[in-house]
Amino acid sequence: MSGARIRPASDASFCLQGVNLSVKAGNTTVITGPEGCGKTTLLKGILGEIPREQGSVTKTTSGAAYCSQSPWLQNMTILDVVCGASEFDPAWYRQVIRDCALEYDLSQMLDGDKSVVGSRALTLSGGQKQRLALARAVYARRKLVILDDVFSAVDSKTEQTLVERLFGKDGRFQQSGFTVILVTHSVCHLSLADHIVVLGPDGGIMEQGSFQNDSQTSPGKKMIKAPIDVDFGELSRRTGDVAVFSYYLKAIEVWLKWFTENNRQQPGRFIRIYVLLAVAASVSQDVMIWQIMMKIVMKSGAALHKILIQTVMRAPMHFFAEVDSGTTLNRFSQDMTLVDARWLNVVLDLLVAVLAVIVTALSMSLRSTTSPGNLGVSLTAILAFDQTLQDLVSSCTSLETSLGAISRTRSFEMKTPAEEKPGEDFIPEPSWPSKRAINICSVYASCDQTTNALENISMTVNPGEKIGICGRTGSGKSTLLSVLLRLQDIKGCQILIDGIDITTIPRDVLRSRLIAIPQDPLILAGSSVRFNAGPAGRAPDEEIIAGAAQSPPLGAPSRIPRRATATGQILILDEATSNVDTETGSCKR
Repeated sequence: MSGARIRPASDASFCLQGVNLSVKAGNTTVITGPEGCGKTTLLKGILGEIPREQGSVTKTTSGAAYCSQSPWLQNMTILDVVCGASEFDPAWYRQVIRDCALEYDLSQMLDGDKSVVGSRALTLSGGQKQRLALARAVYARRKLVILDDVFSAVDSKTEQTLVERLFGKDGRFQQSGFTVILVTHSVCHLSLADHIVVLGPDGGIMEQGSFQNDSQTSPGKKMIKAPIDVDFGELSRRTGDVAVFSYYLKAIEVWLKWFTENNRQQPGRFIRIYVLLAVAASVSQDVMIWQIMMKIVMKSGAALHKILIQTVMRAPMHFFAEVDSGTTLNRFSQDMTLVDARWLNVVLDLLVAVLAVIVTALSMSLRSTTSPGNLGVSLTAILAFDQTLQDLVSSCTSLETSLGAISRTRSFEMKTPAEEKPGEDFIPEPSWPSKRAINICSVYASCDQTTNALENISMTVNPGEKIGICGRTGSGKSTLLSVLLRLQDIKGCQILIDGIDITTIPRDVLRSRLIAIPQDPLILAGSSVRFNAGPAGRAPDEEIIAGAAQSPPLGAPSRIPRRATATGQILILDEATSNVDTETGSCKR
């Protein structure tokens, strides 16, 4: 990479600039730096996923295995996920499973590697998803392996196992001669590297070289973190009312009759008025269509969309693991159906031709009972009759298609299970939970309704205590937190918060009284920082800005100051510092 200038987005103010980097074949290169300095952008530039504004990138090998910071896993069996598009090699597959420390996890699953990961891999823990994506990258046997912070979601013991089996002197990467580019925040992994690159906050390479244990000037020994300016933009919203117009009754046919019977006298006046009436009719029709599209269609569409949203929000967690996300997403999309009208055009054209012949024959045989004006009106109406019939049949067909979509929406609402259970109707006082005491008594929980992720868990959290929950990846840490939020149904005894059984409280009320930051934070793409910090719109700008000032500089979704706009006395954090550098993590703690 020579003199490269890479911008993460076309309208982004930040960019990598003047990047000169050389990665030798068979070596391990570690890229580190403060949060928000462009490490992921650099990797995507190497992959060619982001275009360069200037400079060049040259690779001596084609293709690469890439493992992103947020794993993307298809809804298929673990075996199929690991193998991907590659042919199945049993011996190589077993080695990869062992190297990525997945043997124990597979042994705990009912169907082993034939287990389906579910939509968005909801049945797996964060560490399991990360190691599964890593196994897929290793199994591909590409000469270039690019890894973006793959240790962020695993525990220290599993992390050490991965380091020894993959990056060690006798590790898989060394044995196979892979060229590895690793992005990491952990300085303890710098000793793995043949070459270290440290990015600075200004988008350039601050230093690079090899690692030396006895030198304080080795790259990566000093991590510099600079603040990043944050623009708290407002989410604009436009609203308005459309005036109601009265429909204009068309009189074109009557005017045409008068013009015919006037023996073509004063044609200019008749033509001008005819054109005026035609324009008025067209405007009237446009106004009618506008009213239908902007009033009736929008209101009915919003109502149906609200039903779908409420249905999905009430669905239990296992529903999203069992039902493919594409199936759910289809309910929110419009069903497009193509109707073939060519045969219909032929039939309608023949019908109109027959009518024209009949009218002409009647006018010739019944001259004494008709007038030229009436005959002109009849023939003019027949000319428009063909298009009118086609529009009528097309409208009926579209109506049937729309009714089918509405039927599917109704079926989705009726068949989707709701997470609410009878007896969840107790509303605690607005100040609850004021004491902040938690008692968990002999709780069991399952993510897939078959295998218990939690077994006989009992613990007590006294008011004001800070409790750290540790354990191997896949041991049920996130499941325990989801049980507190009633995202998973519990088995066994009960969970009490300030002496109240949480299974008696409506789930939306319970979640509104607790503050939670998940392992994979939800960020609404395309929305401002202000809207993501306070989606409800109740927090003033002063609170959001104050919360941001008390937090480290923005650079990761998990640190948007949503905590400042939330209300509650119990804070639940799931790996809140896993994807940040050491200094930022210390600041947050």
